[in-house]
Amino acid sequence: MDQYQGLKANRGKLSHELMGVVRLYHNELDAIGINTTETGSLSIDETLLNQSVESEDASHRLSPLKDFSTSLYDKGEQISRDPLNYAYKKIVAYKNPGKNFNTPYLTSPYSGLLFNYYC
Repeated sequence: MDQYQGLKANRGKLSHELMGVVRLYHNELDAIGINTTETGSLSIDETLLNQSVESEDASHRLSPLKDFSTSLYDKGEQISRDPLNYAYKKIVAYKNPGKNFNTPYLTSPYSGLLFNYYC
């Protein structure tokens, strides 16, 4: 996300939601050798991770890693289902002041996504 810092995007929402997933598993990941920073990046303590992998109850000790990856995958699926929740968008509707019509521009941000790979 840092590489897109200069673009107009709703990075705050995406960062906040991904950091929420990282914070949820912070203690469990640190215990097995995967350290999290305040910015959300991960670093590996190879000694502690090797000890976790080689322990007798490795499947139990590494289960937080599977839960973490599943949560990240689910968040990625949620983002891919409705990516415009995380995009900078401004919709302007020019309504006729004398008549009450439904907003004709309500679905227009999504129409461009339908033909993204058309050509």
